[in-house]
Amino acid sequence: MFFFIHGWASTSNVWSNLFNQTDCYFYDSATYPSYQELSKTFLEATNKSAVPHILVGWSLGGMLALQLAFDFPERINKLILISSTAKFTTNDTYTAGLHPIIVKNLAKKIKTEPVTAQENFYKLMFSRSEHHNCSEFLANTAETIVTQNTAKLQNGLQYLLDTDLRPLVSSIHIQTHIIHGSDDEICPLSAAQYLTNTIDQSKLSIIQGAGHIPFYTQKDICKKIIFNM
Repeated sequence: MFFFIHGWASTSNVWSNLFNQTDCYFYDSATYPSYQELSKTFLEATNKSAVPHILVGWSLGGMLALQLAFDFPERINKLILISSTAKFTTNDTYTAGLHPIIVKNLAKKIKTEPVTAQENFYKLMFSRSEHHNCSEFLANTAETIVTQNTAKLQNGLQYLLDTDLRPLVSSIHIQTHIIHGSDDEICPLSAAQYLTNTIDQSKLSIIQGAGHIPFYTQKDICKKIIFNM
């Protein structure tokens, strides 16, 4: 069974029209990114299936997936991290992220213009060479994932500001495949390289020219990696 966890300002709809295999569980929750709720759902979902479980997390969802992998390694056969990181923001000891002020400014924008803030964030997910993909996403997918639940959005941004998973990452000993766009401006490629160098059973696939959402812009490549096609 594949257990998918979406990213910030998104819902399970971001996956469902791309990955329609019957053995996929697309996590969604009104309390996202509550780890307590996620872990409860993950345990319930994996209890129902005896087959090996493959955990797929995108962006913030990848950070949550890392927490699950640390807490429940016996439940996970393989971990797939897409455009993710161990720490979203930079500090004196970590440079593979965004400056905290960028996230704080986004949080301020969410309070006054939540829809515009989300749409601007979606535009950042695409590299310069993916302009046509961005236009398609905004015209079709964006309206199915944008939310008026500002508390949920703010909670997600606070998670990104506060969470540092570096102490956990070196203790993860699960086969891990990291997928990252070479031109990701939200989670820089250096974040993926840090994960690859720290997780002992990890492999990095760099999608050339891709931004933050390679499973949308390079669907066939990512499906081949995820489903071992």
